[in-house]
Amino acid sequence: MREMMVFMASPGDLSDEREAVRRAADHVNTLFSAVSSVRLSVAGWEHVQPGFGRPQAIINPLVDQCDVFVGMLNLRWGTPTGQFSSGFEEEYEQAARRAKELGRPYLAVFFKEVPEDRLEDPGQELTKVLKFRRKLEDEHIALYKQFSTIEDFELKLTRYLISVVVDQTQNYPAEIPSPEGTVDKQGKGDLPRMASEPQIDDEARRQIANTLKSFHRLAENGREEGDDDRDEDRLLMFAMAAQQETVSIPIHSLNRIYSKRDDYVLSVMEWRLLVWTVADNFQIEKNGRVRSYAPGFKMIASSSSLDDLEDMLVFQILRQNSDLSVGKGSLSILREMKARPAELWGAEEAGVGQPSISGSTVSATGQAPIDRWVHILESYQLEDAAFAYIFSVMRDSDAPLLDAVGERLGDTSAAAKIRALAGHAKGSIVEIAELGATRYISEDSCFEEMVTSSLSQMEIDQVSSIVSGRALPDRVIRRALDVLSTQRAPSVDEFGKVLGTKNTELVEFAFDVASGLGEEATQNLLAAAAKLKDDGSLGKSKSRLRSLVRTEEELRAELLQPWSFGDAWSALTWLDGSAFIGEAREILDTNCSRFLDSEKLQEVGYSEKLQNYLKSDLRKSALELLMRLGAAERVPEDIDRFRTELARGDFITADRAAQALALHGTREDVGSLLTLASNRYGRKKAQLIAGAVKLGGLDTAREMVSNADEQVALAGARELASGPSVPLSELKGLLYSTHDSVRMEAWEAVEKRLGRGELEEYLTEYSSREEGYYYDVVAAMDRRLYLPQ
Repeated sequence: MREMMVFMASPGDLSDEREAVRRAADHVNTLFSAVSSVRLSVAGWEHVQPGFGRPQAIINPLVDQCDVFVGMLNLRWGTPTGQFSSGFEEEYEQAARRAKELGRPYLAVFFKEVPEDRLEDPGQELTKVLKFRRKLEDEHIALYKQFSTIEDFELKLTRYLISVVVDQTQNYPAEIPSPEGTVDKQGKGDLPRMASEPQIDDEARRQIANTLKSFHRLAENGREEGDDDRDEDRLLMFAMAAQQETVSIPIHSLNRIYSKRDDYVLSVMEWRLLVWTVADNFQIEKNGRVRSYAPGFKMIASSSSLDDLEDMLVFQILRQNSDLSVGKGSLSILREMKARPAELWGAEEAGVGQPSISGSTVSATGQAPIDRWVHILESYQLEDAAFAYIFSVMRDSDAPLLDAVGERLGDTSAAAKIRALAGHAKGSIVEIAELGATRYISEDSCFEEMVTSSLSQMEIDQVSSIVSGRALPDRVIRRALDVLSTQRAPSVDEFGKVLGTKNTELVEFAFDVASGLGEEATQNLLAAAAKLKDDGSLGKSKSRLRSLVRTEEELRAELLQPWSFGDAWSALTWLDGSAFIGEAREILDTNCSRFLDSEKLQEVGYSEKLQNYLKSDLRKSALELLMRLGAAERVPEDIDRFRTELARGDFITADRAAQALALHGTREDVGSLLTLASNRYGRKKAQLIAGAVKLGGLDTAREMVSNADEQVALAGARELASGPSVPLSELKGLLYSTHDSVRMEAWEAVEKRLGRGELEEYLTEYSSREEGYYYDVVAAMDRRLYLPQ
């Protein structure tokens, strides 16, 4: 008997769900007790003994030992551990690192539904939860699902654990019984009828019969010499297709099945299971790139018509108890197909009042497309995928349908968004402007694209409402402020909205706008800054603000006191930077020796530590001035100054020195930039990596693609993928990278260089490599070749 540990990770607001994990594991153990050597055990923070030291360090060994990681989140994020923002984050990152390096543990995170009113004003903890969910959507390291109730969670977790156990089991039963009370008896509903029904294809029938007979002989006679023709993968697929509950085929098993794609003829129920599995694993990232580890379109397309596939996808979207990931995946597949099923859009010649649904068999929500869209959009978990699909396939003639859906949805966020889509279809920007002013819009969504592209056509009061909108991506706010500034000076409230974003680049842009527009805009900016509770949100623009609120005479007077010298000098550089270039170089060359009176500082109680801080802050201001210089004002020695400052290892100046080298350095500085990037995060890290690529070119990119840091490797891959001189063989080699994002970047470049026939040959070649291959690349090739259009 092999024991697999399931580790539970969650903040303290999900105690009932933790009990449900234990029940689900017990259900699965009972379910498989007679047919599997795998048994699940459950562990969590409750299973550790109190001890000395950092509390999280006592829990982490359980994460290192677990085979399955089950995370659960709702409204709370958790308590900082000293190294991470919460215990949950530390546990997840530790498990994710193991999963990427070792292929274990299985990772799954479940999110409890959040009321819509909480999403409008999420607060600090829920904001972190939502940010983490977006991270999962981007990285695709862990499976994630959403649930509504304890019962819903227990059912979905039970299904997931079943797939884990099946994936670990070699000898599969023909059917897995579901004892009364363990799993809801969720039937398959009124499935869409295929052209091949009610008869199973004769060849599919023969293949299934032969498979069952071979295992029947094994059960009766035991293993006999030379009896090695049993197809465990076909048995698994048939058994899972025949069972009452629909559970996706495990990914390893699916890819083995796909390797036999030319040998299998599918029965109808196997075809349905395959469509479900592919949809369950089909996701479109924010950048529009598809991510999936589940190939299958060749088998799907060869076993059915385009209408059959569309009907099945619509059925999976509308099914009352369908998994969230299956519904989202089905919408995303329709989006990639550019398909417009009559069940959702009506017959082409029909109007909204009398939709024609000829041939439809889906009856989950009524007969009209209006009813179906209302049903879909009332489930806000499907909203993003549904809106992205609508945006990609809608036509001008769809406006009446979308307007009718909006009326049915009432005064909700979904209604406002569907009305904006209807307006877009009609060429109207009124609804789009209202959406941007009153609703939350997520980054990289179709609504961000709609609002941004419509700003130049809006009336000035509409643009103003966008700048002051409730929750918009920083890119939208910047573009709106830019458009607004061409008409008039932004108001105090409008500048206040921008300063409140705490985005350094956006705040700097606000100062640029005010500087370019003159006195009125400057005074409005100052008034907005005065209202800030914490000027820390201004970042490095604080010195620039000081230059606006103090006269030159006042600032020069402050230079006479060593404790105010740094702030005053930095502000003066914004008034007349060219006058202070020489002093900036001297400050860096002499470590401020002529500019800060150490004896005077010591007399008034400044310790050596505080004096060093003042020196570091002044050197940072000197770096910022030299970074702003044009090419004509820079000298070669400035680069050496940046290098010297970076070598100091001063945390106050290191980022500025590195940013300066990223802008103005040489290939010699690539190593230093990448070393510092390994200890940075977010925008700072991205800037350093981009600088390293720019300075080093293709040779550096080739070194970067093998870096253990995926962000570094991806930057190198992007440089290689965009280089026309890079050989195709080199790009093909990147398809075996250990980094998911590198493989997909390389795939997009390879795809553009190969014709269809070459791709078909390469699909076989790639998946035949003895050293192994990657499922997402196979799925990408399968999708490119066989996804119906």
